[in-house]
Amino acid sequence: MNLNIILFLIHTLESHYTPTFQLAKLLQSQGYQAVYAVPERYKAYIEAQSFATIELGGFPFGLGFEQDNREFEKSQDLYLDVLLDKISNRIYEDRKAKLSQIVEDLQPTLILIDMWVSTDFIILYPLLQKYSIKVAFLQPMLSTYRKQFSPPLFTPLLPNDKKAVQKAWKDFEWKGKINQLKQVICYLGHHDSRKVKQKFKENLLPEKHQIRKDNLYHYTFAGIPEFILAPEELEFPPSEKRENQHYLGNILYLDRKQTDIDERYEMVLGKIKQNKAPSPLGRDGVEQQPLIYCTFGTMHEKYESQIISFLQKLFSVFYQKPDWQLLCTANKQVRDALQNTELPNNIHLLSKVPQLALLPKVDVFIHHGGLGSVKEALHFQVPTLVYPITPTFDTEGNAARIFYHRLGLRGEISQDSPKEIAEKIQELLTNPLYKQNLQAFKEKTETKYTEERVLTLFEELLREPAWV
Repeated sequence: MNLNIILFLIHTLESHYTPTFQLAKLLQSQGYQAVYAVPERYKAYIEAQSFATIELGGFPFGLGFEQDNREFEKSQDLYLDVLLDKISNRIYEDRKAKLSQIVEDLQPTLILIDMWVSTDFIILYPLLQKYSIKVAFLQPMLSTYRKQFSPPLFTPLLPNDKKAVQKAWKDFEWKGKINQLKQVICYLGHHDSRKVKQKFKENLLPEKHQIRKDNLYHYTFAGIPEFILAPEELEFPPSEKRENQHYLGNILYLDRKQTDIDERYEMVLGKIKQNKAPSPLGRDGVEQQPLIYCTFGTMHEKYESQIISFLQKLFSVFYQKPDWQLLCTANKQVRDALQNTELPNNIHLLSKVPQLALLPKVDVFIHHGGLGSVKEALHFQVPTLVYPITPTFDTEGNAARIFYHRLGLRGEISQDSPKEIAEKIQELLTNPLYKQNLQAFKEKTETKYTEERVLTLFEELLREPAWV
């Protein structure tokens, strides 16, 4: 066994890799080597952050990725190929072969598994036993466990209506059962849940690591630590933390190397400074025009029409507010759709900016509610206006929690009028409550979630006898 290697198995999205970097850096400061198992397309991004990589292609099993895999392979008969893959356990066997080779080669002391690829634990279990490797889960979202007092993370509900909260959980549970029934019918009984339970038994996992029934979103396993890459204070009260859950706080990697920055960024930033007119609403008591920054991060594909429609409304606000500056980023498809829109001097549309460097200069941050943007806004104490664009992920719930804690406001991207958008921006600019709450939140969480606390949690995990 290589006692210095900690292997990261992370879902293949930039928004999942990024929140793990500070943890990897802290562990490397203690003499460990962080190694990320990644597909080829993410190799350069991870290595730019000074972390080692090893190639891992394919998909985790039991999570419905057969169709994605066949679409990537440009299948000519998608349904038949997906059915055959489910019957033959193709994704499972492929993942097992690749993970087994990686673990045999590296023999790490600890494997950290993203909750979004949690079924890798089932594949790895025999190897964890063989080499006495420790394991834990990383959760890049807030808690997804079923709660008595808090609504599901994937809804916009607040916790004050108990009946609505319980109904939301029941609806979420029924939705899962209906989806499973559809799989049973469509794929002749070869549904994901059946495969996961079957492989759990085949790999001889003990009852002490049984699949938990109180998490309706992920496959979770009893007795395995789960480290949540966020502060617990973002959750709705009261605390309903499970015994295996550990919140790590904001844990931001401020040294993140960002690539493909729009070459016009520095010029635009200089132009914004030149165009500033005296205003009593500047940050830190400095008289300046307020700067509003808007981005929807990586959430573009499939939602471009919504983003375009919203940006058109947002631009109309700034036509009427020449003393407000807007810096906005969007992908090429969105920018091309807006290329014939005449923009005044106070609106700047770019492809990508160095967000960590920009946020300290920003007065209001408009985004879709991804937890990465939420945490960065909290760190730099920037009031946020959140416009979720999909109910599938956690953005609706993040927006609800930001609103509940009075750290910002939220809106409905397809419903809010330009007047309503302007009123919300104005509220965030002029009401000192949001800045006060952000300052108090940062002081509390920075005091609680120190680097020493995080390292102590992992030192305890690594000191324990092999959990198997």
